[in-house]
Amino acid sequence: MIDIPSPAIAIVGRHNSGKTTLIERLIAELVARGLDVGSIKHHSHRGFDIDHPGKDSYRHRAAGASETVIAAPGQVARVKTIEGEEQAMFVTGVNCNRDTAFQEMQAVKERFGKTGGNVAYHAYQSFKPGEVTPELCHRLGVELAKRMWGDEYQVLVATHFNTGTYHNHFVVNSVGLWDGKKFNCGKRAYYQFRQLSDDLCKEYQLSTIKNPKGKTPRSIYFAEKRGEPTKYNLMREALDAALKVSVDGNDLRKALREQGYELDTNPTHKYATLRRIGSKKGGAIVPAGRGLRSSGPP
Repeated sequence: MIDIPSPAIAIVGRHNSGKTTLIERLIAELVARGLDVGSIKHHSHRGFDIDHPGKDSYRHRAAGASETVIAAPGQVARVKTIEGEEQAMFVTGVNCNRDTAFQEMQAVKERFGKTGGNVAYHAYQSFKPGEVTPELCHRLGVELAKRMWGDEYQVLVATHFNTGTYHNHFVVNSVGLWDGKKFNCGKRAYYQFRQLSDDLCKEYQLSTIKNPKGKTPRSIYFAEKRGEPTKYNLMREALDAALKVSVDGNDLRKALREQGYELDTNPTHKYATLRRIGSKKGGAIVPAGRGLRSSGPP
């Protein structure tokens, strides 16, 4: 296979001189000739909007570009159409350059002689659908990284908004930037991260999960808050209905099976488990007031 570099065309001009209109026509012509075209938009200032109607990135894709990148100081965004679905993200490096983050993190490990063990740690932050823009989502992610890790650890923050739920991913170097200290990724760090994220959301008047218990996904949590059916509240309804017509354990199992559920009361388990017949994952029946919680293999 011969690796042939893709040719590049640079368009330079003054503000409002017609650069974007020219680029639109050029992209459309090249695509019409059967070529796969990508575009890069240079933005000279920090912070920008991406892929909104009227913006250059939007016009580039509307003209036929399969991928558009916007580059600004300390920030890059990418929009790419993959199998008919648009995928997009922002990327920012905290205490490192986004383009050379891996090399910079590795250099820190080598400097302190700590190249073994965990290479990095991963965390994520998500928001209620419809509450944040991609730009705000990313801004909150970068701010959270700074509050959580300060100038002590290198962090890469990537914002994805292709799933309908805007969310941030954090990749954290396992070795401290200045002292070589390994990051202690334990429960204390988890609760600190969650509290800092909640504090940020409250500052921007965004939703937070009140009294979180277990590991219920945000999408299910908010769906239940809206009264929408989920597999867990359907399980609760089935269990309530079965209890009303049962006088003993056998009756309860029979009533649940008629509704498509299987009850597992294995004495070696902490809680009885209710799951759809044929499913490997279900919900643990925990003490009254705490509801059903997900269980089973990951």
